[in-house]
Amino acid sequence: MTVRAPILVVGLDACDPAIAHSLAAAGHLPTLRRLFEHAARCRVRNPYGLFVGSLWMTFATGLRADRHHFHCWDEIDVASYVRRMTKPSSCGQTPFWRRLSEDGRRVAVIDVPHSKADVSINGLEVVEWGCHDRHFGFHTWPAAKASEIASAFGLHPVLGLDPYSVREFAPDDYAHREGPLRTTEEERTLFDGLLRGVVAKRRLSTALLADGGWDLFLTIFGESHAIGHQQWHLHDPTHPRFDPALVGAVGGDPIPAIYRELDAALGEMLSLLDAEATVLVLLSHGMGPHNDGTHLLDEVLSRFDWFDRGPPPLIGTPRELLRRAAQSLERRVPAFAVPSIRRTNTGRMLRPCPEFASPDDRARQRFFVEPNNYVYGGVRLNLVGREPKGCVEPHQFDAVCHRA
Repeated sequence: MTVRAPILVVGLDACDPAIAHSLAAAGHLPTLRRLFEHAARCRVRNPYGLFVGSLWMTFATGLRADRHHFHCWDEIDVASYVRRMTKPSSCGQTPFWRRLSEDGRRVAVIDVPHSKADVSINGLEVVEWGCHDRHFGFHTWPAAKASEIASAFGLHPVLGLDPYSVREFAPDDYAHREGPLRTTEEERTLFDGLLRGVVAKRRLSTALLADGGWDLFLTIFGESHAIGHQQWHLHDPTHPRFDPALVGAVGGDPIPAIYRELDAALGEMLSLLDAEATVLVLLSHGMGPHNDGTHLLDEVLSRFDWFDRGPPPLIGTPRELLRRAAQSLERRVPAFAVPSIRRTNTGRMLRPCPEFASPDDRARQRFFVEPNNYVYGGVRLNLVGREPKGCVEPHQFDAVCHRA
C-alpha cells in the first residue's frame, strides 16, 4: 500500500466566519489569522433555506439532503400526518471515513455530529463525547475505548450531560438551567463549563493525534455551536435580552472567549504535524440572532386554511367555548418552557415541539408545516396522489400557492 501524507480535519461547529475573521484580524486568533493569510480558503455555501440539520450529514456522506434524507430533527410522517422525531440512522449512507478504512487507511474520527460508531473501522471512532447534537449517547469503536477516554479525560462538562442516554436532544439546552431563562449564576456556570469543555476536547484530540500513524484524523468541536445558541444574547448588543451588567457578571463576551480557546486547540494540533500533512479547517454554518416567528407558522397555515374554507361548526354555548379555550391554553403554555432535565416525566425523553395542528387537522388542510429547523419556514401541500388524504389536485398547486 502506498503511504500518503496524513490529513488533519478540524471542524468548528457553527463557528461564525465573520466573527472569526474579525477576531483574527484584531490578533485574538493567531492560528486562524495565519491560516487566513497564508492558506488556500473558500466560502462554504449551504443550500438556501435548508442547511442546519443536514450539513453534517452532507459533510459525512458527500450527498445532498434530498439524497441522504436527514435534514431536520423532526418530520411529518406522510402516511399518518403525525409529527415525529427523526433519527440519523435512517440515512443508510456510508461516511467517507469508513470508505477510507475499507481501503486500508487508518482513521481517527471524533464527534462528527449525527454519526454512530456501529461498524468496525481500521482505527478509532468516538461519538457524542462533546457534540451539540446527540442521538446515540457517548460510545466508541472499539467499544472499550469509551471507558478509557472517560477515565483519562472525564466527560464533557456541558455536552456530556446524561452521557449514555439514547435520545434526540441538545445537552446545552438543558445544562445549568432550572427555568425558561437562566439566572446569572447559571449563565456563568454554563460559560465556564463550555470553556472547560474546549480544554478537555483539546487534551483528548491532541493525545489521540500524538499517537501517530493516522492517514486521516478528524475532530469536531461542538462548543462554538453551543455558545452561539445559548449566549448570543451576551454577545450581540442588538439582541432584545442583551444586558451589559449580565455580560460583566459572566466575565465578558463569551463568544470571543470560546473562539480563543478553539484557536489555541487548533494551534496545538498543528504543532504536532510535519510539513507534509494536509490540513482542512471547517467553520461550518455560522451563527446569528433568531428573533423571527417561524414557530408560529403551524398556526398561521391552519388559520389561512380555515379562513378560505370556513372553520368547523362550533358546538356549545359561548361560555362553554370560552371555558374549553382557556383549558386548552392552560395545557399548552407549559409546553413552551424548556424544562429542567431532572423534571421531565416522560422517561427522560425530549418531546417534539408543541403543535397547533393535530394529525387530523393536517389531513383536512390544503397545506401544513414541513419541519425545517425553524430557521426557514417549510410548507407542504396536501396533494392528491401523494398524501393519503390529499385534497389539492396537482393542477391546483400554483393557484393554491398564489392564494396563500
